[in-house]
Amino acid sequence: MKIKKNVLAAALISGRARRSDLSTKRRKTYQIEFFSDELEKRQLLATYSYSSGLLTVQTNSTNEQLSIISASESGNYTITTSGAWSGTAGSGLSNTSTILYVNQPSGLASILVNDNGTVSNSSFRFGLSSANFVSNLTVNFTNSTSGVITVANSASFINGMNLNLTTTGNQITVSNLTSANSTGSIRLTGRNIVVTGNITTAAGDIFLTGNNGSYQTGSFHGVQVSGNSGNTVYVNTTSGNITIDGRGGLNTACSGVWLSESNVQAGGSGCVTITGVSGNGTDLNGYSGVGVYASRSTVMTSSGSITLNGTSSG
Repeated sequence: MKIKKNVLAAALISGRARRSDLSTKRRKTYQIEFFSDELEKRQLLATYSYSSGLLTVQTNSTNEQLSIISASESGNYTITTSGAWSGTAGSGLSNTSTILYVNQPSGLASILVNDNGTVSNSSFRFGLSSANFVSNLTVNFTNSTSGVITVANSASFINGMNLNLTTTGNQITVSNLTSANSTGSIRLTGRNIVVTGNITTAAGDIFLTGNNGSYQTGSFHGVQVSGNSGNTVYVNTTSGNITIDGRGGLNTACSGVWLSESNVQAGGSGCVTITGVSGNGTDLNGYSGVGVYASRSTVMTSSGSITLNGTSSG
C-alpha cells in the first residue's frame, strides 16, 4: 500500500535569459511523492487480542503459517507466525517479532485462530508439545483458498476441552494421536480429511466432515481413514457419537468416505453415522466411484446404532 505525502517544495530557479530584459527569478511548486511500505508491512503482522477469557489470533497476510505448542498444563502456549506479531501486550501476553507467549492470562478458556474470511492460504499446525492443552482451541479458516491444517504432532485436550479445526478450501491431515478426555469433543471440517493417526475421545463426540454440499476441485476422497502395512488406525470414542461425512473431488472417481485398515468404534450407547457421496466423474471402475468404501476395516458400536449412507454419482 502506498502512502502519498504531499510536500510543497518551493524551488527557486534562477536562469539567465538570452534577452537581458527577461532575466528573472521564478518560483515553481513541485509535488513530490514519497512511497512508504509501512502499511504494507503492517498487513504482514498477525494480530492478537484478549478479552473475557478468549484469546483471538488473526492472520493478516497471504500464505501466513501459524503453529502452536502447549508449554504446560496451566494455560501456557507458544504460537509462532511466519510473519510478525502485532497486538497489545498485557498480563500473560508478550511477543517477539515471530513468537507470541501466552502465560496464563487471567481466566483464559478458549483460543480462536481465524483468517477473517479475507486472507488466502492461511495454514496451521501443531508443534511438538511438552504438555496437554487445557483450553478450547478453534481454528476457523473460511477464505475460499484457505490453506492446510496439519496435526503431525500429538495434540491431547484434557479437562473436557474441545478441538475444532476448519479450513474451507483445503485439507486437514491428522498423522499423530489427537485426543480429548472427559466430555471434550473433536470436530474436523475441511475440503477433505485424511486420517492416518488415531483420534480418540471419552464422552465427547467425533465429527469428520469433508463435504460442504458441493463438489470441490482436486483429486481426493472426502474423508479418508487409512492405516498401512498392517497398522490399524483408530477413530474411537468411549461413549460419544461418531459422525463421518465426505464427498469426493470434482470430476473424479474418488469415494466419499474411504476406510482402509481402520477401526471406527463407539462404546456405550454411542452411535456411528457414515455418509459418503462419490466424486461426479464418469470414469468409474473397480472399487472407485462409490459413496462409502471399506477394506480390512471395522465399524462397530456397543449398543448404539450404525447408519451407513452411500451415494455413487456414476
